[in-house]
Amino acid sequence: GGYAGMALGAQTRRHSRGVFITNFRQGFWQGFLDPSIGGRGSRQVEAMFGELWLPVRDNVEIQFAIRREAYDPGESSTDPKIGIRFGPTDWLTLRGSYGTSFRAASLGQVVGTDTDAYVTEIADPLDPAEANTGTGTFRTILVSKNPSLEPEEATTYNFGFSLTPEVPWDPDATFQLDLDAFSIEFVNQVRAESPNQVVRDDPCGPQVQRDPTAAIQGLLTENIGATPCPAGVGNVLTVSTGFFNAGKTEVQGLDLGMQYSFGLGENTFALRSETSYIHQFEIQVSDGGAIVDGAGARNKRNPASAVPQIRSNLFVNWQRGAQSGNVTFRYIDSIVDDWWGGMTTVAAHTEVDVQYAYTFGRDDRYTASIGAINVFDEETPFGRFDGWEPTVHNPYMRQLYARINVSM
Repeated sequence: GGYAGMALGAQTRRHSRGVFITNFRQGFWQGFLDPSIGGRGSRQVEAMFGELWLPVRDNVEIQFAIRREAYDPGESSTDPKIGIRFGPTDWLTLRGSYGTSFRAASLGQVVGTDTDAYVTEIADPLDPAEANTGTGTFRTILVSKNPSLEPEEATTYNFGFSLTPEVPWDPDATFQLDLDAFSIEFVNQVRAESPNQVVRDDPCGPQVQRDPTAAIQGLLTENIGATPCPAGVGNVLTVSTGFFNAGKTEVQGLDLGMQYSFGLGENTFALRSETSYIHQFEIQVSDGGAIVDGAGARNKRNPASAVPQIRSNLFVNWQRGAQSGNVTFRYIDSIVDDWWGGMTTVAAHTEVDVQYAYTFGRDDRYTASIGAINVFDEETPFGRFDGWEPTVHNPYMRQLYARINVSM
């Protein structure tokens, strides 16, 4: 089938981390910044890897890869990957792959002597003034390291095809369609505990420190968790959190891409779309725990991030000599807002970006461009507490820019 290829390698890395905190910050509150303590830590990483590419036949290619990493202190893992590509015709290509991956927790999560704290809004489930309205009070959150964290692991499957048929009405035009189905299972994902979730699960538990001097009026006893609350219990003062290994997360979905390019006189046009659809996003917070469907949700009641089921981009590009322009349409699907206080919806959102560019100078060294991001000044959809969903949307409205690029 042709020439085979092989690559072998080894790697050594040393990770170091140091955090310096002023004496003033260590002992005093500064607005919303609570006292923190500096520190440092490090670890050594050794790795070996290999890759083999085999053209079995003219239309069949197989790729093997393997990588081993060892962390000191920490864990080690050996992860393989295999992929196959088959082209039964000139216009159809089939592909599939299987692999595993490994990622150790970061230094800031497991190694070092530093500690940190911050302030965020906590809705106290025992206080009717907060539990019944979904609003809370800003409270101190203490963050500790977890040297017992296990590495994250993932198993990935991917199957897909590409179509590149001839365009019957224009022999100079090109068309391509790509469709891939993927399935990813994450195990032992490193997550930061949600302070609101800690308080909701066990309001008087060992991670929650409460005010012993002022009792809550009209205490909501039905929300008391596994730990009994003492008489005259007060509001939340501080919540201790850390990092933990989640049970597992299973993700399944589709990626669809299409591109059509054609000429019209002295003009060249290209239409391209990229769409991702999340069919399943099942979250198991702890081993043996309940499984939550996080697809299409903001996921404020579990450690996952917001997961819109559909994200889609459409690109329209134009070029004529030294001039070019493009228009980009960006769509994000609606998500269920499951923040404390009931279910609402963060609306779907579409933005349009435009750009015009002109290339000039010797050897086309200079490119001047002007453009607008969110040209129609669409407002970010509302999400409770933050005002928007920070992991999905951009809070900035219309942005105008002008720039010059120089190629050396």
